[in-house]
Formats: sequence, C-alpha cells, structure tokens
Amino acid sequence: YFNGSSKVVVTEHPMVVDNTRPANPDLFECVYVGGLDITNRNPIFFLEILKDHPVSNMATHFYSYGNCQGILAEFAKQIPSFTSHGPVSSDIAQSVLSSASLIVTIGNKNSDLVPSKLFDCISTGNPIVHFYYDEKDPYLDYLKNYPLSVCLPISSRDVAVRFNDFALSHRNQKLPFSLIREKFQIFTPEYVVDVFLKELEGEAR
Repeated sequence: YFNGSSKVVVTEHPMVVDNTRPANPDLFECVYVGGLDITNRNPIFFLEILKDHPVSNMATHFYSYGNCQGILAEFAKQIPSFTSHGPVSSDIAQSVLSSASLIVTIGNKNSDLVPSKLFDCISTGNPIVHFYYDEKDPYLDYLKNYPLSVCLPISSRDVAVRFNDFALSHRNQKLPFSLIREKFQIFTPEYVVDVFLKELEGEAR
C-alpha cells in the first residue's frame, strides 16, 4: 500500500513490441482472441452479423475462454465460415493475431476495465475493428491513434454495413512497426524501462 508520503510513478502497459508479419494475400481471416462473458462481453451481436451479413470470402476464427462456449458452438453449426477453437496458449494466441487479415475486439459493458489484449493487437500492425457499448470505453482513446482501426457502437443500425465495408477495404493491410512505435512509444518496454532507470538514478543521488 502507499501512505501519504509515498511517491508513485505511473507508466503505461509496456506491451507494444514488434509482432508484425508480412500479409498473406491468399488468406482472408478475421480473428478474435480473448475472454468472453455472457453478461459483460457477449459475442452474440457479432455472430449475428456473420450469420445475416456475411463478408464475402472471409473466414472467422475465435480463440476464446469464458462462459460463451455453448453459444459459439451453436453459431458454428449455422455459419460455415465461422470456427470456434476454444482457449489456446498465449504463444498460439499471439501467432494467430500476427497472421490475421483482420482483428476483432469487443469492449466490456463495464468500461472501467482496460484489457491488455489491445496492446498485443496493436503490436501486429493489422487492421482492428473494435465494437463498444458506450463512449466511455477506454479502447476509443487508444485506437484513435491507430490508423488501421474503426470503432463501431454495438447498438448502431448500420454496424453490419460498416463492419463489412471496413473488412473488405482494409483486409491484409499492414502498419509498419516504425509507425506503431512512433505513435505508441510510451507503451514500449524500452520507454518504460527508461522511466524506471531515471527514477532509480534520481533516488540514488
């Protein structure tokens, strides 16, 4: 704990590293990686988009944990282009994010939470579609600095059309890591280590 005289140095998540890969023009794969929850992060709205407004030639893969596995299995029976793989190791999760044509993220109804998975997604340089419940979603501030992203309110009438348009027009595009590092420098391990070192050197004097 911190008392009134404690000095607190705040840093960002030091998770932005170079996980970019060359795009494969022969693949069109949309990927979701992370947790799902029936109450707080429910994927049904997105699965209904895939079912009722499929994106031409796009395959979608979920690598997820949580209490929505039954929902995912049911939609996998109805959507030929959708596959639910269940939970996977962090190495596999990072690999499928890096090789994806398009990454989907889903915000929490509890907007106080900032899932660290976002920084893994940013590190790939891949296009990101983020679905959110309200304007307090913390992802919005981060992704406004990421050129290959679009943030779509889940409740909007045209969300399916906007998702389709973005997926088709941005598939397999890539941001170079030099640009990612420039825009998200304070999230890199090198930057955070430098902050630590400067503070430690100051304390040692």
